[in-house]
Amino acid sequence: MTKKQKYILIITLIIVLLVILMVFLLTRKEEELIVKKEDPQIEKIVDLVDNQVKNDIKSDFNSIEFEKENEFSDEFVIKMVARNFIERYATWSIDNKMEGIEAIKNISTDTIFKAVYNERQAYQVNAESKFYGITSRVLDFKILDLEDAKVKVALSIQQEEKKIDNTKINYQDLELELVKNNDEWLVSSIFWK
Repeated sequence: MTKKQKYILIITLIIVLLVILMVFLLTRKEEELIVKKEDPQIEKIVDLVDNQVKNDIKSDFNSIEFEKENEFSDEFVIKMVARNFIERYATWSIDNKMEGIEAIKNISTDTIFKAVYNERQAYQVNAESKFYGITSRVLDFKILDLEDAKVKVALSIQQEEKKIDNTKINYQDLELELVKNNDEWLVSSIFWK
């Protein structure tokens, strides 16, 4: 064996020994972590933290609680109620039946909810058995008249009307009246233009 080959062999052995040493040290640290996790006191603390994080995440996604805890301007709340109401009320398909109507129950007065519900029930009976649906999106929103407990807003919406074999886009303007009842804005009237 030449000197050069001896040096290469020695360097290779040193590298192999270093790799083995590193693997040994890394696996030892992982074993220490596993042992520490098995400690009952540490497990209790980890479980408490996990539960708290899960509860925090759940409460973050509750929009009703979030709105109650955080003050929003009346204009913001009016816009959100009007948008949510009209996008659910003016969206309909044979497949989803009364789904959108049930979603507006908490953001409308009893009178308008009953009228909308009865209108949709009548339409359900007369609807064809073939697929038909309308998807509505608010494009523009403007407050026309704002009082302490009553507001009139104008909305422009886009409606995508789908039948089995074609789709048609329509644009519609409407006005909504909202009233404030127990610090909540509720839709009380709809005026199609």
